[in-house]
Amino acid sequence: MINEFVAKKLGEVGAFAALGKDTLDKGMKASSELWGESKTREILDMHEKTLSYVDDFAKRENVEGITIPKQEATFQKLQAMRDMYMKDAWDNPVEIAEWSGFFLGAAKVHWALVEGAAEALRYESLAANAKENIAFHDALLAHTQNYLHSAAKTKIK
Repeated sequence: MINEFVAKKLGEVGAFAALGKDTLDKGMKASSELWGESKTREILDMHEKTLSYVDDFAKRENVEGITIPKQEATFQKLQAMRDMYMKDAWDNPVEIAEWSGFFLGAAKVHWALVEGAAEALRYESLAANAKENIAFHDALLAHTQNYLHSAAKTKIK
């Protein structure tokens, strides 16, 4: 059975997925320039899949009373940070990419906590889901880094 620590970490990764979805919704034009339309839809799908997984897992483990409030509180904190950073730059793919660098790295390390806990508890499904999310965030972070590298070159000319 999972403890309060794991239940809260699930809430935190759920908050990252919810904020990722919200960010793409608010900055759809710039996000589509950054990721491409097809990849942006794929990212939205992954965030929705993660939210569903976290919700189902918390219910199955009878920890939704811990996980869901933690998810909501963490979402509020992340949203405030994001909105302070983004201000009125929702149409700027470079600003979306810069925010994404912070966001993707933070999401990845939270998934690492979930992965470690899942492995220790021998929750194979949760560990597999964490590994999938870590790889997903790694790939997006690499794309973001390459995008920003190229974008910086165009600012020099």
